[in-house]
Amino acid sequence: METAGWVKEMLVRMKEDQAMLKSKARPFTAPTHSTPLCFQHTDLHTYDFTQPPPRNTRVSLHVRVSDLDLPPAQRHKLLLLAGDAFDPYLGVITMTRETEDVKATTEKEDREANERNLRDGFKAMLKEARDGKDDFTDVPLDMRHVKVRRSGLEFPEQWLRQKTNETKADVGL
Repeated sequence: METAGWVKEMLVRMKEDQAMLKSKARPFTAPTHSTPLCFQHTDLHTYDFTQPPPRNTRVSLHVRVSDLDLPPAQRHKLLLLAGDAFDPYLGVITMTRETEDVKATTEKEDREANERNLRDGFKAMLKEARDGKDDFTDVPLDMRHVKVRRSGLEFPEQWLRQKTNETKADVGL
């Protein structure tokens, strides 16, 4: 009986929250060149309602390098600083931060702090890339972290059927 009451209470809450969420809805606006930073928060959900959901403070920062409008020398230096956070197939730098389980702060505060740290870290990296003291053009990009992506499956030629000119009449059918 206790579980049925709890489920009923949760359904009523969900119905109330739906109306509140509808009032806060806004249309999607695509990011522009003035907003190149994209933050992603990943929520973990479990179906065990007897336990509280797991604490998750993971925040990812995605930046498309082409949106930064950097000259080639500064772009090269930024990619050197990014290291294995750069995905050359997508042209995106992805940085992730997650704090350990700290009970003194809330999950929201930890996410905001992680977002702030990622933003500050990327700003420092961009500032260093724009610094003209040394452009590191003689240093090649390290692409050892990149895994080759295959566009399709390779089909061995020996598996192909042999082309024959036989027709059903030749076979005797």
